[in-house]
Amino acid sequence: MRIEYSKYNLINLLTLFLIISILQCVPDAPHSNPLDPIYKDSNKGGLEITGYIFRKNVPTFPIDNCLILLIPGQRYTLSDPTGWFSFKNITKGSYQIVLSKPGYQDDTTSIQTDTLTSEPLSYYLNGLPSIKNIHLNSQFIDQWWPDPFWSVTIKLTADDPDGPNDIQEILFQIPELNIMDTLERTSQIDSFYLRLLEPDFPLANIFSVIGKEIFVEIMDRSQAKIVEGPFFIHRIIETSPIPLNPTGLAIVSSQPVLTWQSYPSNFDFDFEIQVFFIVAGIPTLIHTQTQIPASENQYSYPEILGPGQYYWVIIVRDQLGNMSRSKEATFQVQ
Repeated sequence: MRIEYSKYNLINLLTLFLIISILQCVPDAPHSNPLDPIYKDSNKGGLEITGYIFRKNVPTFPIDNCLILLIPGQRYTLSDPTGWFSFKNITKGSYQIVLSKPGYQDDTTSIQTDTLTSEPLSYYLNGLPSIKNIHLNSQFIDQWWPDPFWSVTIKLTADDPDGPNDIQEILFQIPELNIMDTLERTSQIDSFYLRLLEPDFPLANIFSVIGKEIFVEIMDRSQAKIVEGPFFIHRIIETSPIPLNPTGLAIVSSQPVLTWQSYPSNFDFDFEIQVFFIVAGIPTLIHTQTQIPASENQYSYPEILGPGQYYWVIIVRDQLGNMSRSKEATFQVQ
């Protein structure tokens, strides 16, 4: 049988042959779309691992400048202001991603490239609590009633990248004395306070705390803990200053001059004056003057006092904040 080709059939066959030849010479289209599950770096042909770093607690803000380490390979990068990071030209296999940033709890996860999807990875870091400032000192309060007492107080403000509300507990610890107690939150959400009295110490000897290592442990609601310290109490002042005049409900002018005995000591200190107005037996602090030089022994009240009963105290305060307060010295203005 003889097959005859028309001119048009011949042209169609030549066109088809040409198309097939061209397609055989064209390589696979590059997977350059980041949403492609098998996305490849168009330059080198490797896989890409992408993701975001966020703060753990609500609101989950992005974390920038987080160090992301890819193991094996020891490759690393930093997250941008949106929390975004990426590793390009990655071969198939098993990896660990280590996340680290100061102020946050480190995190390590394992990934398999075969199980990755087109979605970026998401990681959430827990912020670590920290101490903003701390005041640790001793007090001796001399008074007519009840009995005089010594105490140690700790005042601190704390913070957390997830907000001060994330702070769950703060512990005060003196391991050598086997003392542990919890600081109470004050009216300010980032402020905490604790006072220890003589009976809280072994054998009721508060002086045993001098020179002992003191630590503060802070725990957040995710149970992350940090321990700060050691801190120290270096001095407990044993004796109180003595007011001289006015005392004993003496009648004075409306601008009295307050005098006291010189205070002998082997440490640097300043005096401090506090004046209280007494109404229905309840004292109200109406005036404080701090940083009176240790060489002084009198103070002229700077304002006009109205009629009534008052008392004043003189305080010795060293450079570390340890203090000793005198007994109350009463007077009256008519």
